[in-house]
Amino acid sequence: MATVTRTSVRPATHTPVHRRRPRRRPWGYTAIGALILAVMLFPVYWMVNVSLQPANTAVSTPWFPTHLNFDGYATALSQQGPNLLTSLLVAVGSVVFSLIIASPAAYALAHVDARWVGPVLFGILISQMVPGIVVANALYSAYNDVGLLNSIPGLILADSTAGIPFAILILRAFMGNIPASVIEAYALCCG
Repeated sequence: MATVTRTSVRPATHTPVHRRRPRRRPWGYTAIGALILAVMLFPVYWMVNVSLQPANTAVSTPWFPTHLNFDGYATALSQQGPNLLTSLLVAVGSVVFSLIIASPAAYALAHVDARWVGPVLFGILISQMVPGIVVANALYSAYNDVGLLNSIPGLILADSTAGIPFAILILRAFMGNIPASVIEAYALCCG
C-alpha cells in the first residue's frame, strides 16, 4: 500500500510591491546646466547682436538690440555673393562625387565575404591619417599636367580625396545593417 504524504500548502501571501519613485535631480544641477549653456551660447548671441547694429557701433552695442539694421548682411551678400555660390557649388559637387564613388565601395565592403576586405578597410583607415599637405603637393603637379589647376572641377576632385575614404567607412557601417531580406526583395523586384 502506498503511503501518501501530505504537504501543507501555505496560501500565497500578497507582498506589497513597493514602487520606487524616480529620483528627481536637485534643481541645482538644472541651474548649473543652464548657466553653462548660457556661457557657451553668449558669443553666438553677441555676434548676431553686433551684426544687427549699424556700422561702426560694435563698441557701443547695447545688450539687447533696439534698432535692427540688416545693411551689413546686404553688403556681405552683394560683395561676397559669387564667392558663396562657388563655395556652395564645390561643396555640393564634392558630396555628390564622394557618394557616387563611396556608396558602391561601401556596399561591396559590407556584403562581400572575402579575405581582402580587412586589409582594404585598414588601407582606407590609414589613408585618413595622411596629412593633407602631402596630397596637395602630389595633386599640384598632376593638376598642372592635366589642366585642372585653378578650376572648380579640380577643387571638387581635391576635396573628394579626403571625403571618399571617410564616406566609405561611415556608409559601410550603415550598409552592413541593411537586412538581407531587403536586399533579396530588391533583387526579386528590380534586379
